[in-house]
Order: sequence, then structure tokens, then C-alpha cells
Amino acid sequence: MADFYLVITNPDVDEEDLEADILNFAEELQQQPGVNAVEMVTETAAPDGAKGIGKAVAGFLELDIAAEMAGEVISAVKEMAQGRDVEIMKKEADGSGIKVKANVNDLPAVKDFLNSLD
Repeated sequence: MADFYLVITNPDVDEEDLEADILNFAEELQQQPGVNAVEMVTETAAPDGAKGIGKAVAGFLELDIAAEMAGEVISAVKEMAQGRDVEIMKKEADGSGIKVKANVNDLPAVKDFLNSLD
């Protein structure tokens, strides 16, 4: 298994609607093959630099996916993005920070991201 963060922003919604938009995104993502768990990240568990609304960090999801399915999951996320800006990050093995990140719409960055998982 591999732990990842998704950072999602949507310029088409205001801050009040962002959390609902992210929850809908999470529910849809949970149905994708290779995704074992999707959770909204709380402020206390958020990586440095996260922006929060209330107790939840708007736009931060934590994923537990099968590492061999990372490419397929990223493809599904890119398809689901529909106007959202989505960045995927791989956590360090000890959970202390971010090892590597890429915007799902930046194909060269995604290839580098996937290559770093090997």
C-alpha cells in the first residue's frame, strides 16, 4: 500500500462550497479500482502549509492506494478533476513529510512522480 495526499482547489466554488465539493470528489474517488481508503485531512494531521476551514483542511484528501495502481488512480483523478486543480503528493515512508508531488495535468511531472515510486 502507498499513502498519498491529494490537494484539490476549485476556482469555480467559494470556500463554503469547497468542502462539499471535496467530499463529493472523495466519494467518487473511493469507487475507483486500487483505492482502499479516502479521508479528508484534519488540520492537526495536515502537512505544513495546508489551509484550513474550521476543523477540516479544505481540499486535502489522504489516500491509501495499491502502489502498483498509482498510474491508473492518477488517470482517474485527472478525468474526475473537471476544472479543479489537483496535485498528488507521496508521503515519506515515516509519514514526516512529502517525498514527491505532481499536478495531475502536467504529464511530464506525473511521469517523474510515477518513476519515483519504483
